[in-house]
Amino acid sequence: MNFFRERAFSGATASLDAQVAKGILRERGIPSVVPNKFGADVLPGVDVVQLLVREEDADEAAQILEDFLDHPAPAGPQAV
Repeated sequence: MNFFRERAFSGATASLDAQVAKGILRERGIPSVVPNKFGADVLPGVDVVQLLVREEDADEAAQILEDFLDHPAPAGPQAV
């Protein structure tokens, strides 16, 4: 099985951000892996945390994460 790097997270919340993204994909039925999570927990903000998905899921995963992480829905009602 080939895995594809879908996203890389860095900074103090990299490990948490990767786990959130993994949960979003899991809810949509796309398995993912966060390798080397241990290193990011030991040195937060230094190591890059990668989120890997199966190659055949890469396009769908990219769209899902873009929708959720890059263009989140507004919280609550909008005043007009």
